[in-house]
Amino acid sequence: MARVAEGRVPVPAGLSGLLDGGLLKGAVSSIDAAGAVTAGIVAEITAAGGHVAIVGLPDFSPLSIVEHGGDLSRVLDVPEPGDSPLEVVALLADGVDMVVVKLGRTPPPSAARPVMARLRGSGCALLYVGDGWPGSKVSVASRVTAIHGLGAGHGRIRGVEFHVTARGAGRPERGVRWTVGDCPASEAAATAWDGDGAAPGGPDADVGAAGDANVSPFPLRWAE
Repeated sequence: MARVAEGRVPVPAGLSGLLDGGLLKGAVSSIDAAGAVTAGIVAEITAAGGHVAIVGLPDFSPLSIVEHGGDLSRVLDVPEPGDSPLEVVALLADGVDMVVVKLGRTPPPSAARPVMARLRGSGCALLYVGDGWPGSKVSVASRVTAIHGLGAGHGRIRGVEFHVTARGAGRPERGVRWTVGDCPASEAAATAWDGDGAAPGGPDADVGAAGDANVSPFPLRWAE
């Protein structure tokens, strides 16, 4: 496990350099999709003894967290947060280390401000699935660049390579090669990238009562 910078929640070792040692506590980070990178971050936090809540992601697979070495007993799933998802996020922020949330639309500043105030007070990190959250400190994106283990119509996937990028205010976009599973030369150092050319290596949201939220622990939601 990579060393976690002070004031941050942990991320996978291969992404630690790219993300300055982790995601900022008490702040918002955004990610393009709830895929392997999100699962890896959730797994890293729970494996280190932290707790994570996942809100508004009914299709997010708990198996992906297990595959990254995470602890599902430390994950709370709120697949259907009802009509007031931001209120649900604000309530959960007082009791977990990170909330992962996907909303139907990006909240305007007037709706985001109370949530951000709660994050600062509790020290909880928020990972927003999407783009455009007001005041987001870093935006992370990824794409698959290689799949290892499959031949011409046979074999099984042994590993997947991703190109993961991060950009923040006043900083150039940077990228890193990150792998899941068994891949050759599994990790590469993050390198500066200005975003040009090919990547290296290939109205207000409702804020009301949260009583209509459907909450269940993740272990109860295994796919059949």
